[in-house]
Amino acid sequence: MFGAGLALVTTAATGLGWEAWKVSPAGPIGQAEKQKTDELHERDRRYEESTRPRIALPQTPPAVVQAVHRAVVNRSTQLCRQMSPAGQVQFAAMAKAADCDTAIPTLADQISQNSVWVQPKVPPGAVTSTGTAATVDTCGLRWFNPGSGAEMDPPGPRIGRLVMEHQDGVQGNYAKGWLITGVEPC
Repeated sequence: MFGAGLALVTTAATGLGWEAWKVSPAGPIGQAEKQKTDELHERDRRYEESTRPRIALPQTPPAVVQAVHRAVVNRSTQLCRQMSPAGQVQFAAMAKAADCDTAIPTLADQISQNSVWVQPKVPPGAVTSTGTAATVDTCGLRWFNPGSGAEMDPPGPRIGRLVMEHQDGVQGNYAKGWLITGVEPC
């Protein structure tokens, strides 16, 4: 019985304290105080947004191609963080893998010469862009023998057409650069 009475007093005191916080001798806590609190919260949110680490993105569409090839050779699943969720799904489908992270080693296992595959030549006309959208058709990438300089067969898989959108680096999780939003197979 003593414990039940104590709980009732505690609950009542807590409820009274809450009501006392909402009401001051001058009436309900004023709009000015609420506005000041809201402004402080908004300032904190903007500061947090501006200082949050963002995922680095390649700065040009051809640099996206280099980043993809480098990440696959290095088996770096960080590449998947440089893609939108839809881009990750399409990348995995292109590689015939369960997900984006699994697609990286799946593709890496298909490369016969890492040092050559990581340096494709993007032919003129492979990049099309309109404002903040671009596509790089990697189906026509070319590779050259490092010794003779002669063109050679692809030393690994062709990734396909990389569809991307430019990020302004102001909102979201990405720094300024190009985000892969889709992958269309060759």
